[in-house]
Amino acid sequence: IPAGAKNSEGAWAFIKFSCSLEGRMLETRAQRNWDLSRGRDFIPRIKAHRETNIQSYAEFKPAVPAFAAALKLHVDMSEYGRVRPPTFVGQILWDEHVQAIEFAGRKEKTPTEALAEGQRVVQRELDAHFRYDTLPSADLKLPMFFGLGLLLVGAGLGYARIRRMPMGRMGRYETLWGYLLISPWLIGFLIFTLGPMLASLVFSFTQYNVLSEPRWVGLDNYRLLVGEERDNVLKAFGNVLYLAGIGVPLGLLTGLAIALLLNRASMGIRTYRAIYYLPSILPVIATATLWGWIMNPDAAKGLINFAWTNTLQPWLGVNPPGWLTVAEWSKPGLIVMGLWGAGGGMILWLAGLKGISPTLYEAASIDGASPNRQFFGITLPMLSPILLFNSVMGVIGAMQEFDRVYVFRGTSGSAGPSDSLLTPVLHLFVNGFNYFKMGFASALAWLVFLVILVLTLAQLRLSKKFVYNEVAD
Repeated sequence: IPAGAKNSEGAWAFIKFSCSLEGRMLETRAQRNWDLSRGRDFIPRIKAHRETNIQSYAEFKPAVPAFAAALKLHVDMSEYGRVRPPTFVGQILWDEHVQAIEFAGRKEKTPTEALAEGQRVVQRELDAHFRYDTLPSADLKLPMFFGLGLLLVGAGLGYARIRRMPMGRMGRYETLWGYLLISPWLIGFLIFTLGPMLASLVFSFTQYNVLSEPRWVGLDNYRLLVGEERDNVLKAFGNVLYLAGIGVPLGLLTGLAIALLLNRASMGIRTYRAIYYLPSILPVIATATLWGWIMNPDAAKGLINFAWTNTLQPWLGVNPPGWLTVAEWSKPGLIVMGLWGAGGGMILWLAGLKGISPTLYEAASIDGASPNRQFFGITLPMLSPILLFNSVMGVIGAMQEFDRVYVFRGTSGSAGPSDSLLTPVLHLFVNGFNYFKMGFASALAWLVFLVILVLTLAQLRLSKKFVYNEVAD
């Protein structure tokens, strides 16, 4: 109740009534009437009031035996329920409780194993907190001066190189003005991109929770990545490699197929191009929410499973998938969502198709080349630079998958069923901004950076074998 409330006594009376048996039963009956008016079955919700739960079960016992048994179990177990204790690791404790329930509920672990795993994680955080005062303080002045020194050395080397260039006074004058004109971008890059990157490198060697000064821990955060957090890290990278290995090729093929269909002068072709392109510019959060509804496993709510149950299921006897609610279909569900935005790549493919000279096809036709031969001998080689660009950007995007899985994860618990949607960036975000473990999050960020760098360099190295470049004689 705010201190300045005009009717604090009335507010207090309302709170007491709402928490009473009478108030909670009034709320339960109102919820029942609302659900029935919407054509839904009503199952009483568990309240933080034992008498309410007992009376609700007696008055509104579900007709379905399985639901009735589950509700009765919750009512009986409420006697043994405990309130989560207030602690500085409360968020981690809550998340571990949620994950333990999920793993035990899916029978992937026994309740004892799931709770023991959660206890180990929480105890590790408690140990890290209590050793904080024994760690040496991290004086950030030295890294700052070191970074500033590198910046000055780089600027000096650049200036010396300009002075050594074989150019006259006018050339140096133009070069100086060129750097001067791009200086706003350079300053922004140094402050908002390179600066935070170097800061995260320093923080990766510290224990830092934002609210207290950082303390040096050496390589402990990196040891944690390959030690106790190894399973989570491997699962996260395995998930994004799945998305990159299957989703990126499918996205490239879909975008190219659409571009080939739209690469013609027909009436209304611009409208079709706009229609295919629009999904790629919609906000990611809105798109994820929309597809969450479309992929609802309940055929009465999900559009895909509604169509499935009325076509494939009676024809072939194949049951509809659970999509985002089961581990086997969660990542394929993300890939299907990604194909909906293939229009973004379609624009680049279409631009590449427009840039291919018609004389190449004319010469091939004169030589008797079939359409298939022309496609594989002319179209694909001429589009190979765009193929390289789209594949590199697609892999980088897959490795940085975050927005959609964050929407599906919610505020706590596992990332999808059995952590099947856990990604490195999501794991980084949760540790950095939910648990305030900035040191560990920074170490994970640099690991993600190195993996992306290696994959990108590998693609560029392989591109020498399949990318066609025009060379002027």
